[in-house]
Amino acid sequence: ARERIERLPWVKTASINRVFPGALKIHITERKPAALWIKGDREYLIDVTGRVLSAVTPGSQTQLPRIAGDGAAAEARDLFDLILRYPRIKKRFELAERVGGRRWTLRLSDGVTVHFGSDREANAFAALSSDADLGALLLGRDIIIDLRTPGRITVRRDNEAAAAAALSPT
Repeated sequence: ARERIERLPWVKTASINRVFPGALKIHITERKPAALWIKGDREYLIDVTGRVLSAVTPGSQTQLPRIAGDGAAAEARDLFDLILRYPRIKKRFELAERVGGRRWTLRLSDGVTVHFGSDREANAFAALSSDADLGALLLGRDIIIDLRTPGRITVRRDNEAAAAAALSPT
């Protein structure tokens, strides 16, 4: 019975104790939503392990970090651990998109997009959070920082983000 209860999406742990003469006491610890996973035109609440808790109405959970893409829920834990370690990135984080099931693209406030290489996110986060030249790029607006190729950094203007910012009322 305990295993069946723990298979429910929102249940993290369950314990069942027998209370004599003829009762059971069930204690449940709930999972907490950690992010919003956008998959196609659907949105799901997920916990820190990437477990899908429930579907939600699109646009209803704006206070949670957002991730998107196939396989993003399963890989989100390591990414969120990195984001929490780097407050400079955390305060500007808007969306992380899993691309090709192997790498992340981060969208930060002010139209900054960062393309990470596969399995090199930790080094890139450290460099982006430094006060050196690469860290200074995060202060820019409407730019794309491409870190996919080892040893090479490409920075270019994001014309689409700039055009959208120009059209939005301030």
